[in-house]
Amino acid sequence: MHRTRSITIGLLIALILSISGGVVGAQGEVVAGADGEAIAQGFNGPQGILVDPNGDIWVIDSGMGGPDELPWITPEGEQVMGQFGPSAQVARIAAADHAVTQVASLPSLHAGQDTVGGARLALVDGLLYATSGQGMGAPDAEMPANMGAVVRIDPDGTVTTVASAWDFERANNPDPALYDSHPYGLEAGPDGMLYVADAGGNDLLKVDPATGEVSLVAVFEPLPGVFPRPDRGGEMLTDPVPTDVVFDGAGNALVSLLPGAPFVPGSSKVVQVAPDGTVSDYAAGYTMLTDLAWGPDGNLYGVQFAVFGEQGPTPNSGAVVRIVAGSGPEPVIEGLSFPIALDFNEAGDAYVAINAVGPPGSGAVVAFSGLAAPAGQEAGHGEVHWGYEGDTGPDHWGALNPDWALCSTGQEQSPVDIPAGAPVNPANIVYNYDPTALNIVNNGHTIQVNYDPGSAIQIEGVTYELKQFHFHALSEHTVAGQYADMEMHLVHQSAEGGYAVVGVFINAGAENPAFAPMWEHLPAMAGEPETIDGVTVNADDMLPAERTYWRYNGSFTTPPCTEGVKWVVLNQDVNLSADQLGAFTSIMHDNYRPVQPMNDRTFLSTAAAPPETLPVTGGVVAEEPSPNELPWALMAGLALIVLGVAFLLRQRLT
Repeated sequence: MHRTRSITIGLLIALILSISGGVVGAQGEVVAGADGEAIAQGFNGPQGILVDPNGDIWVIDSGMGGPDELPWITPEGEQVMGQFGPSAQVARIAAADHAVTQVASLPSLHAGQDTVGGARLALVDGLLYATSGQGMGAPDAEMPANMGAVVRIDPDGTVTTVASAWDFERANNPDPALYDSHPYGLEAGPDGMLYVADAGGNDLLKVDPATGEVSLVAVFEPLPGVFPRPDRGGEMLTDPVPTDVVFDGAGNALVSLLPGAPFVPGSSKVVQVAPDGTVSDYAAGYTMLTDLAWGPDGNLYGVQFAVFGEQGPTPNSGAVVRIVAGSGPEPVIEGLSFPIALDFNEAGDAYVAINAVGPPGSGAVVAFSGLAAPAGQEAGHGEVHWGYEGDTGPDHWGALNPDWALCSTGQEQSPVDIPAGAPVNPANIVYNYDPTALNIVNNGHTIQVNYDPGSAIQIEGVTYELKQFHFHALSEHTVAGQYADMEMHLVHQSAEGGYAVVGVFINAGAENPAFAPMWEHLPAMAGEPETIDGVTVNADDMLPAERTYWRYNGSFTTPPCTEGVKWVVLNQDVNLSADQLGAFTSIMHDNYRPVQPMNDRTFLSTAAAPPETLPVTGGVVAEEPSPNELPWALMAGLALIVLGVAFLLRQRLT
């Protein structure tokens, strides 16, 4: 059986290059749009972008093929020999200085002007995942490793296959037009699963990152087109081509669709997929949507790749738009050169990958300061308001901001109750704490001390630097249902971005001199951090002498309730006098989150420690981490415009 290529993301690029004559420019110039700053360049067909909790920006591109040969199918449906090799890259751009580090390589296939490689990135429980490559052809066709797959990328760059979307496609073929799987959009769901928008299979898949099991969530029906489709009964239809998926606060998936050629302006839309798989329209009237992202301001944003006319793509017609249910696009950035993906840091700064098509090395990342800063705050400052009581209390956190959905739906949340009989680990954690200048702040949620660099702990062979410590009253964790008077949290971060928090129970007793320098300067009102001249504190002095502990995996205890945190809760408490306790609770009290279900988790012994992880999703607020913390292939369906109606009638013929 011989069929031609589907109208997927993988087909767009060859067309744009042939029609536009190099709209991006032979020089590969960066067209940033108004007020944009190019922070990194040199990518080959960037496809996805992800901002981690540190604020570092991760980029994945489609590469340029390689030295090996691989049989492939051209847009005309002819068998050719493509160039294949590991030239697609996953890179990290440091938030501090924008230095670019290549972390991993993925397979890339270049055939004619059609290139397919890396696609999108997501974080689940601190581990980094990616969609990679495409699988297509006859159902018995075997693909090279990680072509048409979901993969895990470890901190050392090791790439491990998690699941094969191509194997699922050829075994099930949910959209029977042809066998084609191009796993593209990737998102961590509120249930801890990975969700994949398959641009070739025209469906939404769910992948269990632990087992690799793939299941079908929904199939997207073809959309009205302008040419008859022999593979769809001769009807005037075009492929829906799902490009990305995100989740709202109610657990619904929102999926962007980029209909095939001729890419009529206004023909793209966002659909909602309910938990039971029911598909309905969410917002229509968009043009070539390639990505979706929630901003810290609570708004949904999308990327419009370009506007096409009779002569092909209009130069620099890409845009970032705000998406409102039931409404058309609200442009917020215009004049972009083939933008493909975006993401935000917690301050609302937007990072957009542009020049997804163009000369080698022309791909770039452009930053836009404060694009989605939370309402009522200046760009780069502030957060959505939350608290510990009433409509902004813990029971409502998950509904206050879509990025905080884990507060309601997460399965590994903190704090928890520690039952009698939970295993107690020996004092085998290495604490290397030095004194720090007293930099103290009342941020409205707690009183926090920001720690000077250089102090750290070592857990399970990994070093975590102490960033800050803060306090809750009552305690957040309980032991056999009993609260302590207070709890101190010492927040640490590894070089790879993973987090570990040490919890220390505090109860009434004798006066504690280790806390005295701090307690003399407790800020009564919320404000900015203040460094107290000549005053130092040492976290080591605040810990109990015996440091045995309970160990489990959980989350931050404040929004966005990010999971993937290593929790160490010391099982010996420390004392403060009644006066010292009163000094704190007269300023800050009842700032604790109720205990959360353990679900399938267990308390760990040091002999059964989990592996080190990458940063987790969701952004970070001041209480928990430190406050400073369509592959080139996308463009192929357009070939249909150039080759004309006769060519289109031959598309996908058996």
